[in-house]
Amino acid sequence: MSVKRITIILAVAGVLIGLGSLLADVIGLGSSPGFGRRQLYGVVAGLLILAVAFHRLRLPESQESQVDVIEPAQVEADTADKSGE
Repeated sequence: MSVKRITIILAVAGVLIGLGSLLADVIGLGSSPGFGRRQLYGVVAGLLILAVAFHRLRLPESQESQVDVIEPAQVEADTADKSGE
């Protein structure tokens, strides 16, 4: 799965968590009337997840996955150099 697709899924999850928390009383998930502490935590968590997703979307592609790829020949050469010392 691509990094962009995972980021979009993360953004959708943030929106769903935030809206679900905001509308908990309306859709029947709230345990008491009014805006409770758990709803606040859910809204904040949803916004944080959404902020992380937007930050990841704004990153240049070169910074998305900075993984050093080590070729097998390079590893063999490095181990041969160390064993010959």
